Amino acid sequence: MDRNGQRPLVTGNPHVRGRLALAAMALVLTGAQDPEPFTWNLATSLSPEALERRVLQAPQGTTRETEVTNVHTRVFNFDRVAFEVAFAAAPAATQYPGLCSAEVQVASFGPGGANVGGDTPVRLLMLVPSQRFAVSAADLAAGKAPTDETCKSLGPVVRRVKHPLRYFAAYGDGSWELDALDASIAIQSIRRLIPSNAPQFRCEEDGFAQFFKDIAPLCSDRNGVMAALDWTTLSHLSLRSCGERCAQIKAIFDRPAAPTSAMKVHVELSVHGIRVVNGKLENPGEIGPAWITGVFHVD
Repeated sequence: MDRNGQRPLVTGNPHVRGRLALAAMALVLTGAQDPEPFTWNLATSLSPEALERRVLQAPQGTTRETEVTNVHTRVFNFDRVAFEVAFAAAPAATQYPGLCSAEVQVASFGPGGANVGGDTPVRLLMLVPSQRFAVSAADLAAGKAPTDETCKSLGPVVRRVKHPLRYFAAYGDGSWELDALDASIAIQSIRRLIPSNAPQFRCEEDGFAQFFKDIAPLCSDRNGVMAALDWTTLSHLSLRSCGERCAQIKAIFDRPAAPTSAMKVHVELSVHGIRVVNGKLENPGEIGPAWITGVFHVD
């Protein structure tokens, strides 16, 4: 924050930095000896409340849902982590148009490896707090903050069920998580590309699109594509500094009217002249170069 009250863009989420200290304390506590070794089979059999007591060593009373995920075959894991346990608090509304948030803690257990089985004892490797976001499309369009009930209705935060997760992590410079203000700035900047008088932007079609019949061309109507984007399918958001009061923004959506959710639209743009004073956006800046790209995602 400078002497005029303006803070630099993408400073990192101070709430996450505070929670990192708490997580470190929890990590020390989890070194206590438990009568039963912690295993995949045990983790998947415990209730959310029991998992909270076992992993965090004290009932937090804030966990709304949990998810146990086998990650030992994940790319770049290098046999370090066997599985993860994610704890999510109830989603809540932010003060920004359409933006919801939820507190999440992810505990990683290992070591991993090809020989890890359901009954292989593991130990806690790290406990990482984070904040995830979701967008209420109706409230975003109306320019108003959502309610807590609306945020809860958007679906699970970490628990993967029949439908894709609507809550996502958002990042800035140096892998810092975005705070709610920066996430809102990024979302509002993307929305400004939608009107017909938005600046011209480039487009690149997905190379796989030619293999699908009856799919609308991506680049013949850029503004139409932007207007048709479904904000509930937003799965990635980042805002990175590109100089003083300048931000490079990227978002990933499902492609409108696509035959498969593997077809995505990447939206990227730069915004210059953003001014934030005393925690409030005073100038949204001017949109610079922007482009959309069709991409086929393969897990």
